[in-house]
Amino acid sequence: MTEWDEKWNGGFLMREIEVYWIKDIKRITNDFFELIGDVSCLVSINSNNTEDVAEDICIEQKKYPINLIIDAHRSDYDELDEVLTVQDIKYCTHTVNWRYKYYDIWLQNEDHVKVIFPIAARIALANQFVVWSFLNTLKFNYEPKRKNLSILMEEESTIMWFDYDCDGIYCLSNQKEWSNLNEIREIMPKNTMIID
Repeated sequence: MTEWDEKWNGGFLMREIEVYWIKDIKRITNDFFELIGDVSCLVSINSNNTEDVAEDICIEQKKYPINLIIDAHRSDYDELDEVLTVQDIKYCTHTVNWRYKYYDIWLQNEDHVKVIFPIAARIALANQFVVWSFLNTLKFNYEPKRKNLSILMEEESTIMWFDYDCDGIYCLSNQKEWSNLNEIREIMPKNTMIID
């Protein structure tokens, strides 16, 4: 993996990220969710500053609301409840299979992203599942023996989640802007240089 690196380019501090892009995905398996519908590509984004990259991608997309799901530890409940209430961020919680509590959060603007993503990344660093969607594609399952979360990709949509230990970001999409590396370069934050 390329180390996260900062370089001056035309007076701007540039951030290098490594991107792997795989098209024509036939099947995705994951411990946390089941996929319903089709995706055209899987994108893996690696960086030593994953939190900032994820935050910047969300801000650059300008597609609100962003639906963020956090599988939080009990030790995070009080902080999440307080921050979400104080910041007036819409959320609810889901208890699935009597033991898993998920925070279902709706980020309405850039300020919400800047407040919540540092917390979400810290929770992901502890190997908890954190996923977000730019459309309403996330649905909870309350039936025993099913995955706790369904990802609905029957319409054009994009979801992203933090990799284990928050080492990187995965993206599943069936939208044109994620369809090849040239398109991905166009939607990355301006201070980002893609190494492929």
